[in-house]
Amino acid sequence: MKTLALILTILSFNVMALDSTLTNEKVAELYEHATVPDLAPWVGIALPGRCFFKDPQERNVSSVLLTFQNAERFFIAPLAADKRAPDFFNDMSFATITKRFPQYKKLVREISVNEGEAVMHKQEGSYFYEARIREFQDYFFLRVNLSEKAVRFCYYNKV
Repeated sequence: MKTLALILTILSFNVMALDSTLTNEKVAELYEHATVPDLAPWVGIALPGRCFFKDPQERNVSSVLLTFQNAERFFIAPLAADKRAPDFFNDMSFATITKRFPQYKKLVREISVNEGEAVMHKQEGSYFYEARIREFQDYFFLRVNLSEKAVRFCYYNKV
């Protein structure tokens, strides 16, 4: 019994350590191993995460992924809190976030699914953004491209 408790304790520390040691490079590497996400179980659930910007590369920003469904179509809204602590969204519910931050409505985009990932597009003036979403183990990974070049990687914890 003590051995089981010790193993469970070690495993829980490893999961927490993975979350706190994820870097831009590690998230980019895990993204490459990830596959098409199944968003259905996560509709109406706030998934907290972090984003890493390419400049400065290891800037760790609080983020949350909100998933919506209308008929058979899925929509997502990835929010970031650049000026808040990295754990800002960690304990907030979907209802709290959508009530407290109504600007999420401007970020909601329909996603399309192809063989390897889910994709959403956004046009801002002459800039064309594309977000590619994949799933691997307990995480969703998001790669934001600007003119086909990665500018940000994010991860969202499903646990």
